[in-house]
Amino acid sequence: MTFLRTLANALLSALFFAVLLAVLVVDLNVNLTVTPRILVVLSGWMAVTYGILAAALTTLIALAFRFLTGGRKTGGFISPSFLMLATSLQTLVALIIIRENTAYFAAFFSPAAQAHLRVQIIALFTAAVAGLVAYFEYRHHKPHRAIWIGYFALLAAVLGLTIYERMTIDVTRQARRTGFYSPTETERRVTLIGIDGLSFDFIQPLAAEGLLPNFAALMENGAWGRIEGFTPNDPFVLRRSLLTGKTPGHHRQISDVRYSLPGLARRLEVVPRFILFRQMTKLGILSIGPNPAPGLAKDLWRITVDAGLEVLDASAAARPAGAASEEKAAPKPDSPFQVIFRDFESETSRLFDPARRVLRADDEAADRCFREKTALQPRLTVMFLEGLSPVQSLFYKYSVPEAFGEIRQEDILRYGPVIRKAYQLYDRILGRAMAALKEDELLAVVSTHGVEPLPYWKRIVEWALGNPDVSAYHEQAPDGAVFFFGGDIAKGSALDAIKIVDVLPTLLYYLRLPVGRDMDGIVRSRLFPRSFTEANPVFTITSYDDMELRPTRVSE
Repeated sequence: MTFLRTLANALLSALFFAVLLAVLVVDLNVNLTVTPRILVVLSGWMAVTYGILAAALTTLIALAFRFLTGGRKTGGFISPSFLMLATSLQTLVALIIIRENTAYFAAFFSPAAQAHLRVQIIALFTAAVAGLVAYFEYRHHKPHRAIWIGYFALLAAVLGLTIYERMTIDVTRQARRTGFYSPTETERRVTLIGIDGLSFDFIQPLAAEGLLPNFAALMENGAWGRIEGFTPNDPFVLRRSLLTGKTPGHHRQISDVRYSLPGLARRLEVVPRFILFRQMTKLGILSIGPNPAPGLAKDLWRITVDAGLEVLDASAAARPAGAASEEKAAPKPDSPFQVIFRDFESETSRLFDPARRVLRADDEAADRCFREKTALQPRLTVMFLEGLSPVQSLFYKYSVPEAFGEIRQEDILRYGPVIRKAYQLYDRILGRAMAALKEDELLAVVSTHGVEPLPYWKRIVEWALGNPDVSAYHEQAPDGAVFFFGGDIAKGSALDAIKIVDVLPTLLYYLRLPVGRDMDGIVRSRLFPRSFTEANPVFTITSYDDMELRPTRVSE
């Protein structure tokens, strides 16, 4: 009977723990309108997964504690002292999970959501401390019924307040037309190239060896520096901030995938970290699909099109519906990829297949981009290349073996040159971009994140999840890289670290377009000589989301 009593109380406390996890899920999904049904369904799934685990662990700990201390048996199937202690400790565990997740996803939260989270954390911590005090008072002094009644009333009030506040947060936002703006026509052009994963830890030593002449030219004759990111360091979210000049809490495009749970009418965009939530896909409970939700903030594409500029987006993922496309051409024997990686054609290791695939795709995408740019002569060209980051994640330990302990020398010799050759590939792509620049054209090369070695605990996790080859990651937002090059750029300028959201305002400024005052970034005027900034003041408007652009032409 002791086991059944303990299990019954553990299940009750675990149900409360499941509700706290459900509250965390809705907190993270800042675009989700919360209803009682959504909370009930989420709490149910948290109960049959994490709740069962919490109940089992609580039962084992309670039985072990009683066995070791010879504690008295529970008087009934519902034990106030057990529930006070268990719910207090589980609230503290939930608070750790909540705190770690809200800190990691901090960029997602609006000021209203941040205020709600502060109140939530303070209230739950107060309830947990009150529960521990009530437990010791009830357990070690005369067990008054008023003690546990008061504690559970406080717990219910705190939980109810937390849920009510989240339900009252308005997640909708509609643009309001407040006027129009007529930008001045300009002959200036911009080419924006995004290369995920660029790191000065590789660029600077390889450039010093003379292996990256075009990166060296960018640093010598342009402006360059580190770019600060944020967590979550998801490439999709980072790119949306790059192209809107806004943090995720303002542009609200927080995921390119959606998560579905049975019975849940609304899909989730974000799931908690640190508790293996995504592993529910292996149980058939959680399913993942694309998230086609449109953005609420105008991005570089929409702004320039509305301003009447000719644009070319050479990135397949960002290519708008109806854009022209070419049939995939056969690999050219003299392409940069084929030339640089010729020594690896006979490699059969499983590591090389994904590396070949992504690097060849970037090489071909760049070739198409430059040919289309020559034909169309657009004012804005955008191209994102995504192959470097996954290559570094697989081959990092062979390029930096000292960070990983013992690695076979033959593997270092075999795999060590891969990252170096990958950087040489992108160096050639940039050389082609630099050679094609016109007189009044700005080239911006941006990597929204860098790369760093996997810590030891993360290597164990990746091995347990079936990814033993992964040796580098960017989850903790290592600095990326940014380069600006062109006739109007101050030469040889080493910039202080700039933010991702500063790139768009700076590009708009160069194109003689106004900067939205609702953007989180600023114009980095230090990129330009003083004579340029004096002749070209910064113009601002309230918001591109609220203003209509009406292109006009200046008189000749």
